Amino acid sequence: MRKFVYDGRDIGCAGFLGLGQSTIGICEYLKKKYPRLPLILRSDREINPDVQGRVNLFDEIYCGESAFSNIHEDIIFTSPSVRRDRRELDPFRRSGVVFSSDAELFFRFAEMPIFSVSGSDGKSTTATLAAMMMTEGNRSAAALGNIGVAMAPYINSSVTAAVAELSSFQLMNFEPTSRRAIITNISPNHLDWHTSFDEYTEAKKNIMKRASERVFNLDCPICRELAAELKADIAYSTTLSETDMRKAVRADCYICLQGTKIRANGVEILDTGAIKRASRHNFINFTAAIALTYGYASRSRIYEVANEFSGLGSRCESIGTFDGVEYIDSSIDSTPRRTVTTLLSLPSSAIVIIGGRSKRLDYSELIPTLCDKAKAVVLTGEVGEELLPMLKSTRELEVPYIYIADFDGAVKYAAKIAKSGDTVILSPASTSFDCFKNYRERAERFKHIIYTIYKK
Repeated sequence: MRKFVYDGRDIGCAGFLGLGQSTIGICEYLKKKYPRLPLILRSDREINPDVQGRVNLFDEIYCGESAFSNIHEDIIFTSPSVRRDRRELDPFRRSGVVFSSDAELFFRFAEMPIFSVSGSDGKSTTATLAAMMMTEGNRSAAALGNIGVAMAPYINSSVTAAVAELSSFQLMNFEPTSRRAIITNISPNHLDWHTSFDEYTEAKKNIMKRASERVFNLDCPICRELAAELKADIAYSTTLSETDMRKAVRADCYICLQGTKIRANGVEILDTGAIKRASRHNFINFTAAIALTYGYASRSRIYEVANEFSGLGSRCESIGTFDGVEYIDSSIDSTPRRTVTTLLSLPSSAIVIIGGRSKRLDYSELIPTLCDKAKAVVLTGEVGEELLPMLKSTRELEVPYIYIADFDGAVKYAAKIAKSGDTVILSPASTSFDCFKNYRERAERFKHIIYTIYKK
C-alpha cells in the first residue's frame, strides 16, 4: 500500500477540523492517492443538513462536545478560518499531531511553478488576470486558493503554472515557496479574526520571505517599506513615474501606468483603452497582473485578456435592468475600502445596500463617499447597526437612509423605493457570515429576491 509521508513522518490517519471547500479538496486528493488512509472529521458545530452528503468521505466524525476527544490522528488539516492557537487544540499539540492545510499541502507537493498573490484588495482579480495571461497555446495556468478553488486536487494536475491566492488566515501558518509573489496592498482587514493590525500585516509578509522573485506595489506605504527591507525584483505603480520609482527602491524591472500606457522599463505592454471594463481599479489590477506575469505572458495575450475580461462575478456585476431600474451585484465587497472603490466607479449616484458581519474595521471611511455617491442608503446586519449612528450625526449626508435588520427586507425596500433611471447596488462593505456561507450565496440571494419581485 502506498504510504502518505509528510515532514518525514508516515501518516496512518488524517484528521480535518472544519468542513469547507478546501477540506473537501484535500479529502478528494487523499482518497484518490491513498484510498485506505482513514479520514476523521472534527467540528465543534453540528453538521448542517446541506453538507450531509460530504460526510460520506470520512471514516469517523466527532461533532459538538466530542469534537476534540479520542485523538488518534497523525496530522490535522485545518480550514483557513481556524486559528491554531485556540486552546482546544493544545491536546493535539501535546500528542505530537502535525498541523497542515490545503495551501500547505499544495505548496509541499505540487511541482509546477507557483505564482502567489495576497493583499487586502484586488487579489482575486489580480490572480484571475494572471492565470488568464499565462494561459496561451500549450501553456495553461489555474487560479487557486482563497479565490474559491481548492488547491490539493491540482497537486498532480497537468496545468503548467498555478496562481495561488493566499489570505492572511492561510499565511499565518506558513511561508510559501513561490516562483514569484506579490502583495497588492495592505490596509486594515479581518480585525475580527486577527489580534491586531500588526499580526495581520506580519501574516501578509510571509508570502514574500521564501519567494524566488518579489513584486512590490510602491503605491502602498507598507509594501514600499517592505520593498526597501527585502530585495525587490519587480516594482510597480499607477501613480509614480519610473524615475520616482527608481529613486524609491532598487529593482530589476519597473512597471508603471503613464497616461493610458502600462510600461515596463519604458516599453509599452498595454494601452488601457483596450481594457473591456475600463475603471481606475481595473487599471490597477491589470498593472499588478502584468507585474506578476512579466516575462511569462506575451504582449498579444495580455491584449486578448484585456478585451475578454468582464470582471469577477459579484464584483460590480449588473444582473439586469427591470422597469428602468438597474440592479448591480457587488457582494464581493467585504471591506469599506472595496465599497468606496466600487461606488466611485459608478457613473452616477445609486441606492446602496450595506451591511453584514462586522470585521471591526473603521466604517466611518464610507461616509464621504456615501455623501457624494448615494441616492439612498439601506443598512442591514451588524455593520448596518454600526453605521446608523454615524449617518445620523453626518450633516453632509442629504439623502434618506434606513436600517432594516434582515437582508431580504433590506433588498426588498431598496427595490420598492427605486424609480426608473435609478441604480440599486449591493455593496455590503462586510462579510456575509451573519446570514450566509460566503459572498456567493449572498449574491445568489440578492438575485433571487430581485428576480422574484419582477417575476423573471
